[in-house]
Amino acid sequence: FEHRIYLPLWGILLAAIDLWHGALDILKRRIENRGDAGFSRFFSLKTALFCGGFLSLGTVAALTHLTTERNQVWQSDVSLWSDVVAKSPKKSRAYMNLSKAYASEQVNYEKAEAFLSQAVALDPDWPILWINLTELRSAVGHHTQAIEAWERARAMTQDGVGTMALAAALRNARQFERAREVLNLELQKIESLKSEKGGTGTQIIGQRGHLLVSLSKVEYAAGANEEGLKAAQAAVDQLPDSSYAWLMLAKGNLRLARLPNALEAAKTTLVKDPTFTEAHLIMAEVLWQSGDLDGAARSLQQGLSGPMLGAETYAEYVSRYQALGDRAVPLSLPTVQKALVVCRRATPQCPDGSTLEKIAQTLAARATPPASP
Repeated sequence: FEHRIYLPLWGILLAAIDLWHGALDILKRRIENRGDAGFSRFFSLKTALFCGGFLSLGTVAALTHLTTERNQVWQSDVSLWSDVVAKSPKKSRAYMNLSKAYASEQVNYEKAEAFLSQAVALDPDWPILWINLTELRSAVGHHTQAIEAWERARAMTQDGVGTMALAAALRNARQFERAREVLNLELQKIESLKSEKGGTGTQIIGQRGHLLVSLSKVEYAAGANEEGLKAAQAAVDQLPDSSYAWLMLAKGNLRLARLPNALEAAKTTLVKDPTFTEAHLIMAEVLWQSGDLDGAARSLQQGLSGPMLGAETYAEYVSRYQALGDRAVPLSLPTVQKALVVCRRATPQCPDGSTLEKIAQTLAARATPPASP
């Protein structure tokens, strides 16, 4: 909220400057008009002005210190929401956002679940908390508990909320048929709603597009690549500005070895969102299969050096790094160590931990200066 006082502070500063100039004008006139008496008065005014200046400098110094401290708080989502939780320990939203920060920035699922559990304890009747718990438990492989959390959310609302979270949990649990049923049922509801309203509202189009993205993920996971590609193309038709829809289109074309189409879709994804980590990794795979190993190395570096990914994504792509040989040098030791952290926190989904260990050891040896003779 502190940004709201910035504009008023400018007004206060301008008013203080105006008063300062007024005081100097008074000082000048009194010295000129009173002679010796004015000279004695000069000292009292000078003292007042000095005190005013000292007070102003002190205020500036204090505000500078507070700004520096506040900048420390705003350094990351974890530090920001930790500060909010400390100041508002009874607000479930603060704990929920801190949980998300730990999951996304540090891939620390233990802390993420601990803070989310605190949010649930404060507000057990808020469905979105249970949906977030569904996603979090699914990410670490606790699929049964994830589905149970979704059922708690579903008991509180019947408007389709959390359908995609449930589909993701079912997909990760390899319950593909049930995941398809859940998504197709929701798509049918949207079609009925569209017919009743006699139009194609933005909200309806958006919901349908996101459900199609989820359906494409389910089909790819089940090995039904043609069906997944159809769902992805339909999602792009519904949401042409969605980087996720384009990513699913790139992934489907890649799985079907349609490399030119995959390359075009991956490029479009990165135009929509240049920081999309997984899009860089898809691009690396396309370039790899096209024989452009240098381009693959650059894209792989950008992908694995980007924001934290789920362990499944690292497991899928990190083996490519090892095969790059000399071209793998640009990848830094901290990046590989980060990948190791991700994989260790979801070991069932990360079979490449030993590969990462070898890469980390090699890079650590390179980074260590030779011992003095």
